[in-house]
Amino acid sequence: MDILLVTNLYPSYKGQPNYEVTYAIHEFVKKWKDKGHVVKVINIFAQTNLKKKKQQHLVYIDDIEVHVQSIQKFRGLNVLERTLRNVANYVCMDICANFTPDVVVSHKSNPNLFIAAHIKRMLQKPLVHVFHKSDMLNLERNFLYKTKILRYLKYVDMLGFRSTSLRDRYMAIDSKSNVPSFVIPSGIELSQVVSDEFISEKHNRTIRTVFVAARLVKQKNIDLLIKGIYKLGDKNVQLKIAGKGPEKLQLKKLVKELSLDEQVFFLGALDKDEVQREMEHSEVFALLSVEETFGLVYLEAMAKCSIVIGTKGEGIDGTLVNQENGYLINPSAENFSFVLERIISMNKEQKKFLMSNAVKTALEYSQEQLADNYINYLSEVISINKKNDTYFE
Repeated sequence: MDILLVTNLYPSYKGQPNYEVTYAIHEFVKKWKDKGHVVKVINIFAQTNLKKKKQQHLVYIDDIEVHVQSIQKFRGLNVLERTLRNVANYVCMDICANFTPDVVVSHKSNPNLFIAAHIKRMLQKPLVHVFHKSDMLNLERNFLYKTKILRYLKYVDMLGFRSTSLRDRYMAIDSKSNVPSFVIPSGIELSQVVSDEFISEKHNRTIRTVFVAARLVKQKNIDLLIKGIYKLGDKNVQLKIAGKGPEKLQLKKLVKELSLDEQVFFLGALDKDEVQREMEHSEVFALLSVEETFGLVYLEAMAKCSIVIGTKGEGIDGTLVNQENGYLINPSAENFSFVLERIISMNKEQKKFLMSNAVKTALEYSQEQLADNYINYLSEVISINKKNDTYFE
């Protein structure tokens, strides 16, 4: 299968750190490439001062062809319609001169769906669009954005959603939609999943360490974890925080104010292997993030046999089932402290139940399986191949 992917959720240079960009979609593309599919990526980079960088350049990331396309944006969500058409023309006339995709895929609506819809019209190929959390927030809060999105969705042959909760929210907005849809979260590598022997060892541990790995921004609610540790009042429990971001100084100040210097530790930005090791060494993983699409880090922690505490109603809700394979709570220091105290008081069998179920869930969300599922959805839309000859107004 030949796939043209349009998104701004993609690395733009080799070795770009994951605190700058998500690699979630790139992981799908790598698996597709390994199965013999050909993928070309159009990485849209919208900026307010276009003169500072080249408008187009080609890079190869893990042998995947990535065309970085810079475009002019204005305040808010605005990209000129003329700009969208020009990018689509460039893609069709240059990048697709010797490459005819079987399907066009876009991730995140602004401006990727808009560009992909023009490409679909020009190439007369089916279009699959995948919604992310930021798309839904804009649909719910911005009437002009909603109007534009719904207009462009007329050209979409199949919709994808990064979590079940996102699909539910979309259907509340567009209840009359009859476009086929699917849910496609990210997955983990099977090599990340711990052995049965490790599970037996870990559930025998005393609960001592809570770990979190996240960018230190307000939406991650790291301050609630710190306050929860303070409310818990157990000097034997420590919180390890991996990551960096604009909230770091404020969080350190909070730790000092609460006299938690001997219980809360900032580890800085860790690479993937270091994060995995910390998950193995920690009994609990907690992240009370809001506005989260799915949260692969939760699955990674479950694969390491950690008891996971996540946010009710966010992207992980549904995968993480309260009191079955972890805990879901409304984000507050009080709720976190209450659940953590309950976990600390568990006997070995109760810990084994949660930890074993967490690992079983992680196995169901392997990247290999999800990449195959994604390809099956694309194959389905290709077979339907509803040619939409409607032109833009």
